[in-house]
Amino acid sequence: MSPSATPKWVPAITKPLSAIASLPVSPDDGKVDISALQAALLQSVGSWDQVPLLTDDNVDGFPCGTLVRYTGMVQDMLNPEYYVGAVQLADGSWVSARFQDQVSECMPSGAPTKIEERRPLFLIAPPGTADWARPAPATPPEAKPSPRPGGKRERDADGASMNAEEEAPAVVSPAARANRGSLGQRSTEDGQAPTLDTSCAAAAPSPVGCMVYVVDDLKAPVLNDIVTVVGILSIVPELAACCQEDAMDAELAGSHPPTSRCPRLHALAILPGPSPTPAPAPLPPSAIAEARLRTIGLLSLVLGGDDLAAEYLLLQLVGRVHARREDAGVIGTGSLNLTGCPAGQASGPASLSSLGQALALALQALMPRSVCLGLTTSQLTARPWWPRRDQNTQRLLEGRLQMAKGTQVLLDETVMSAGTLNEVGVRNLQAVDVLVRTQKVAYDFEFFSLDQEADAPVTVLSCGRSLLKDALGTSLPLAPTAPLAEPESLASMLQTSSLDGVREYLAAVRALDFTIPSHVAEVVEKDLTSARQKDAAITPASLHHLLNVARLLAVSHGEAELTAGRWAAVQSMELRRSARCNPTPSA
Repeated sequence: MSPSATPKWVPAITKPLSAIASLPVSPDDGKVDISALQAALLQSVGSWDQVPLLTDDNVDGFPCGTLVRYTGMVQDMLNPEYYVGAVQLADGSWVSARFQDQVSECMPSGAPTKIEERRPLFLIAPPGTADWARPAPATPPEAKPSPRPGGKRERDADGASMNAEEEAPAVVSPAARANRGSLGQRSTEDGQAPTLDTSCAAAAPSPVGCMVYVVDDLKAPVLNDIVTVVGILSIVPELAACCQEDAMDAELAGSHPPTSRCPRLHALAILPGPSPTPAPAPLPPSAIAEARLRTIGLLSLVLGGDDLAAEYLLLQLVGRVHARREDAGVIGTGSLNLTGCPAGQASGPASLSSLGQALALALQALMPRSVCLGLTTSQLTARPWWPRRDQNTQRLLEGRLQMAKGTQVLLDETVMSAGTLNEVGVRNLQAVDVLVRTQKVAYDFEFFSLDQEADAPVTVLSCGRSLLKDALGTSLPLAPTAPLAEPESLASMLQTSSLDGVREYLAAVRALDFTIPSHVAEVVEKDLTSARQKDAAITPASLHHLLNVARLLAVSHGEAELTAGRWAAVQSMELRRSARCNPTPSA
């Protein structure tokens, strides 16, 4: 799916409700079959690519009732709600009232109705999204002059009409734009509405959040999924006025924010989120080898020429959760602690050191999403990093640890100075510890907590032993042979570098399924048994770590199964790491 496809301004896009009204409805409940509806729209527009993409840059240009796409992460799933789904006319026929916030005044007063259920979702731009991974917005059609207040639109083909003030203005005031834009920025105060993480280096202006209403015959996504919603844009400012007059309760207000602050979509289709790096399948071995060498070169440059540290950092980038087992924990990803890093001075909104900023720039250049945070006392104690439910509005307040799967996490301990952590700071460290150990985050619902599975490899920079101690799987002292990269010079270099091939390589190898053939498994088992006989300190956790490194190293070379040669390379690599962690005293 190409996110930059040019939209076709056909009636199915400009007036989708008219297209829906032309389809047959059920005589029993007035519903339009959702599969037939999707097929009819696809026949008209050609593909979902042709539906214009809604972003913060163009949201003011689309009139109410336009068919649009919105790509985002499911940040909150609100309680299901009831609404009028169909109205019966005097002749006994049913008219669908789905996919819209208001029906026309031609409906008879007191007519029978069908009550249906829908699920409100709140979508935001995935936290830490890199500039290059953001889909290109569509250019809205040329705006038409708004009708005079109190006037009427011409009646559509389906006979429906709406008040003129329901038409969204082509231009929104700067104050309204600023108000709406605040939903797309991460708040620095506790208890604010869910917002986007701008803590990573080079973060672009975040797209606005979006309320999505999912009818009961559409399968709703799950929390933290990245999806593309195709739906009908609803901008109805008078509903906000009605809500204020009715003194609507906080929970209902939370699921129906004013459309001047947050646009809303009535979903017609929910698709998997598009990959920002569509990779050829399969990549030729020569392309994999070249891209891997370039990746190692860039990471080594950031780390002062430390090729071994660059190798282990690459394993972080290609890791993902393949499975979860009670006896072995998470399989397919790990955590890395680069120790011996120079003490740094916290700088920027993420409070990162110079090395932390340079590494954040590299992650942003290579990976679609990365969240980078300095572990300063002020950062840890300012607000909870775990998501929690606001009991008044029943909205989920976003924390920094709420991320989409596949997000790289960088924690910089080198900026930490003496200070005292309050209760929030202690709980934040505990939440990070749980994420590292189990790849789960506990969501706080006041009277209970619910563990949500994550897939976020964690890399920690520290001067000495990390605060997370035994939670981290791999520890490696940094041994630079050249000066560490400066953020300013690295940023200039990255701006002139073409990294598309490297990004495709990383996306392709992360998607590989991995197996260990039986004949190689016999060799591995023999070597591990021999190692345990020689060293009683080797634990099952050590063996799990070694197998995980073997999996990641093979995957980084584009190999879907472990070979005897790659197993030998893993053992050699681990010996080098062990020698650096436990240097032999000089005579």
